[in-house]
Amino acid sequence: MSPPHARNDFSPELLDALSQAFNEVWAVIRAHHPLRDDSKDAERQSALSRTLIELASNGIADPAELRKRTLETLPLDGDVSPVVGDEV
Repeated sequence: MSPPHARNDFSPELLDALSQAFNEVWAVIRAHHPLRDDSKDAERQSALSRTLIELASNGIADPAELRKRTLETLPLDGDVSPVVGDEV
């Protein structure tokens, strides 16, 4: 995975798309796993952010496409421990 990008590497439009996708994916995680261990949420959110940044770095700028591709990496039917970040 490439190194994390600074916020100023992305246009305001792309930052908005990333924020929208993050919020929508996080809502899906919360809906599918209401009894998850909340103490690991910060780790999961960091992994989610890394996945979205990696996708954006590879040219994905549409929030719906960012959401779709990120959701494809999630184990929504089981434990959310490995959430996202390793496979893009």
